[in-house]
Amino acid sequence: MKCAVSFMVSCFLIVFFTRHIKELEAQKWKACLIKQICPGSCRTDGYIRCKNDITKNGKHRPFECKCKDVDGDRLCFCYKCLVLRASSDLTT
Repeated sequence: MKCAVSFMVSCFLIVFFTRHIKELEAQKWKACLIKQICPGSCRTDGYIRCKNDITKNGKHRPFECKCKDVDGDRLCFCYKCLVLRASSDLTT
């Protein structure tokens, strides 16, 4: 009985980790160039505010951003993004 339970738990863990690895592979860092004007000023945390604003607006999660004050607003430049794909896009 213990052997059967151990075997079932092992199978479950293998399937779980295999599926998790496929999901991680679906998320890739890619070079991107996103320019977006956002309200407010850059201050010292402008690049963080840029990342947050761009993440809210789409399928990209920026990794590296720069902020520049322009006419009372922030101009955000993001260069590297994590492109999120749905799990249905995965090939088996």
